[in-house]
Amino acid sequence: MRNLRTACIFLLSLLVAACGAIHEPAEKTIVPDAAPAAGSRYHYAISVTRRSELPAEVAKEKAPEALRLMDFNLQGDVTVSITEVTASGYDLHWQADLTEPAPNTKPGAFDDIVRQKHLFELNLPVDVSIDLRHARPDLSIRNIADLRRRMFIKARELLGAKAVDYGCADESEQTRCPLVRGSEARLASTIASEISPMFACSSRRLGDASLTHWREVRRGGDNNLEMAIELNVHNRETDVHAGTMRLQLEAILDAESFKAADEATEVVGKMLRGTRVTADCTISTTSAMPFAVDFVERVANTSPDVVVSSTVHFDRR
Repeated sequence: MRNLRTACIFLLSLLVAACGAIHEPAEKTIVPDAAPAAGSRYHYAISVTRRSELPAEVAKEKAPEALRLMDFNLQGDVTVSITEVTASGYDLHWQADLTEPAPNTKPGAFDDIVRQKHLFELNLPVDVSIDLRHARPDLSIRNIADLRRRMFIKARELLGAKAVDYGCADESEQTRCPLVRGSEARLASTIASEISPMFACSSRRLGDASLTHWREVRRGGDNNLEMAIELNVHNRETDVHAGTMRLQLEAILDAESFKAADEATEVVGKMLRGTRVTADCTISTTSAMPFAVDFVERVANTSPDVVVSSTVHFDRR
């Protein structure tokens, strides 16, 4: 199961990093960005929605707590501050302030504990390095040791006396704590996948009109995971006056290329064949920061007749 969980985290990172989507209201006037520098700040409204579609007979077999964990709606703000302009891109500080208006969980229940853990994770202060030289921007988390330590502190707070039984008192790389995703590398991959929708279209290479299709093979480091992705750019438009570039980006996952250890290959391969990711992007040609984002991922047939859709919206304030 650990390999399966790791595979799913890895795949989510690939999907989210491969595609972001941008939504810009027609009545909104864009003011071109100034040249970015250390201290530049960008403020966004953000919403995150996950919805599942289950046949009645499937829903009946699931516990109410499991159903509540599948669906959620988060809203709030995020501030991105440039701490350094580098040769490859930026060093950034990411700070989100998300809330869940209607959690629909019972305080103290395990689904409520998992919900609080997830919200805490999303609101952590993250130091990020972003490399904009490649067709798919790469993100790395610089303060992951501190973030993992904070996650364990929160896990012990949420679990109370049960923290020891669940393995959450042990902060070693081999932890079995269900509220912390293993090693620093695995947690960093998860956090990067939650941040990367904003930057998926920020690549400097996407300004090249000749770049319309490419294939990437992504690997999961020491997790022994590998998968190829086909990426296509459509309807690229540049507005010199507004300082923006619009494009549509789609990711097609090559399920047959997926490689992993043990039981993960067959299960995740099935999920990949039912996954669809599309995106529309509007990016500042000066700063490479988006003006708005609307990312949609749809996964069908993770189990018979089950569809899970995830949508992330960003709007520059």
